[in-house]
Amino acid sequence: MKKWAFYKEGTEWRKIGLYAALAKEKEEPGQWRRRTYYSTHSPASVRLRMHIRKSSKGTFSFAYNRGQEAEIERLGGGESLIHYLYKIAISELSHTTLKLYNLNKDVKVKFTETKLKNAYTLMIDIMILMFSLNLLHHQSTS
Repeated sequence: MKKWAFYKEGTEWRKIGLYAALAKEKEEPGQWRRRTYYSTHSPASVRLRMHIRKSSKGTFSFAYNRGQEAEIERLGGGESLIHYLYKIAISELSHTTLKLYNLNKDVKVKFTETKLKNAYTLMIDIMILMFSLNLLHHQSTS
């Protein structure tokens, strides 16, 4: 989910956060949602066109315009360095504790297998096979 983008004001590049753009849209309806935004790639000559997208769940983000798939892949597939490093770090874990706040439980899990995204799983960043070290028990209040 992209939260930062550039836009042009005359010949100047200006960086803007998603929430700032949405706030400006409230002040000037129709002026900021329709604006052309650009990716945060450097140098500026390789920036790709973007727009503000609203998901089916009602959340907003910057998204690449259609028709730029080859350029997106050439520039790294739209994946940030931070996202890539998180995937690597997660793939190298052997165990962790999941904090399940809705159940008020901590569940210790051991990773038995991890696989990073490959040509066959384009929509999955990382797949993890795990099992619980302490079983989840549903607590009955009757």
